[in-house]
Amino acid sequence: MKWTVKNETQTACTKESRSPEYQMKNYFFTIVCSALLLIEGCIGIKKSVPVTDHQSRIGFNGYSVLPPEGDHWYLTEKSETAVILEKQISGLHMFYATAVASPLLINFDSPGEFVAWVKKKRDRDSDPTRFRLIEHVEKPDRLFGAYCSRYYWKSVDTQLPKTHGATFILEMNGYSCMHPAAPSLLIDIGYSEEYDPANHTPIDKKEGEEFLRTLRFDDLERADVKSW
Repeated sequence: MKWTVKNETQTACTKESRSPEYQMKNYFFTIVCSALLLIEGCIGIKKSVPVTDHQSRIGFNGYSVLPPEGDHWYLTEKSETAVILEKQISGLHMFYATAVASPLLINFDSPGEFVAWVKKKRDRDSDPTRFRLIEHVEKPDRLFGAYCSRYYWKSVDTQLPKTHGATFILEMNGYSCMHPAAPSLLIDIGYSEEYDPANHTPIDKKEGEEFLRTLRFDDLERADVKSW
């Protein structure tokens, strides 16, 4: 079975993000836009597909992932390079799993240099008028043979729509990796949670952590996994 999600509208969020230049310039924005997609209406979603098969890989040119385990997950967007899955905990308390590939047109002399670049890029591309940074950590790591930056990013979101002026917390965890067979391809896989700190019930992040471990680096010639 091949799953598809159709969009009613396309805004600059999706149109421009397919451009290599846009992806490089707005790397952080691409991830945050993915994480907040449904709440903000960044894309007009026509329908979401409930995840009922957790064993069929969602594939792209260069990588693939498995949907998160657990109930109530929905596939909300799949493009040529990215996938977004979401789970509503309650109200505007949302849990997301995202993966996206973008060109990496810079050479690095060491893993530490790569991690420093990712951290600087993520900080620089965030919107200071909206996000008030609380904590940002990037650490060198290896994931299935790839050089990666393991990140944790936490901020106050002061402009989330539909919250009537309330401030929310956005937490993101994940890996930014250079494809081991093609270092010019950057793959980011992560999970994120957006919640009202005044009405927050902590959730188990196990499904998010297990999702990170489903990443598989595939051959660049492999355009898709046929079951999706």
